Amino acid sequence: MNSQKVYKIFFLLYFISFIAIWMGCDKIEQPYKESGNSTSDTTACPLPTFDVQPIVKKVLLEEFTGHTCGNCPASHDISSSLKQMYGNRLILIAVHTGSFALPKNYADGSFAYDFRSPCGEELNNSFGNDAAGLPNGMIDRKKVNGNEIIRPNAWGTEVQKSLGNAPLAGLQIINNYEASSGKLCTAVQTAFTNAIQGTYQLMIYLTEDSIINWQKDYRKNPENIPDYVHRHVLRQSINGTFGETIARGQLLKGHNAKRSYKIQLKSTFNPLKCSIIAILKDSTTSEIIQVEEEKITP
Repeated sequence: MNSQKVYKIFFLLYFISFIAIWMGCDKIEQPYKESGNSTSDTTACPLPTFDVQPIVKKVLLEEFTGHTCGNCPASHDISSSLKQMYGNRLILIAVHTGSFALPKNYADGSFAYDFRSPCGEELNNSFGNDAAGLPNGMIDRKKVNGNEIIRPNAWGTEVQKSLGNAPLAGLQIINNYEASSGKLCTAVQTAFTNAIQGTYQLMIYLTEDSIINWQKDYRKNPENIPDYVHRHVLRQSINGTFGETIARGQLLKGHNAKRSYKIQLKSTFNPLKCSIIAILKDSTTSEIIQVEEEKITP
């Protein structure tokens, strides 16, 4: 065999070996980063070790409100009463949106604060809460009589119904906040309780509690309250208003998905009053099947 044939055979074997190695490496092992609008950064914000937690069904009440909505404080009282009744099994988010949430330019400086958020505006545009007339809310974004929007006098009944459902998954949140830099690492684990099929999205929101500012209350005289305590205010979304897909297809019992996100907390937020809320949604029905809340502690 002459040297030219030996060279050709050697080159052919080398090429075949290269292709085999290249194809063998074309496999992404979990954990992996989903495409889309995720702000996860698993390199800068590594995933912690999650403990085994008991799984119970929790319910989300999204209350749509505004600081010049004089009827809204009565609905705040209803949601607060339900929170006292159900404790951490009921998670509240106050979404300030629409015409009643617009900042004012009054001479006395009242109602100048802007409680709105891009996330809240997107939710309002999607579900039409302001157009339906505030106050109103959504319970796990389930439709009642063909509509997700529910009036405050029906919140208690619908919360009780949702709490009676068996949990399809559990959520766990671990927050790591660095006070000196204002940076927050938040990690979320989703674990499914049974074999299940479908597509599921994870939404991560940030809320701030106990903001003291103006609120109109028609039950009071005078009706403009300068030191009203605004609870559970939606501040921003962490991975997009409607989140990201974390699981799809046929899922086995115990299947889990983990995500880690790193954000810079705004200097206008009080970290001691902030919480991370993780929301798991069934993409087929658009209903929320589980929710969890964890405070940020320096």
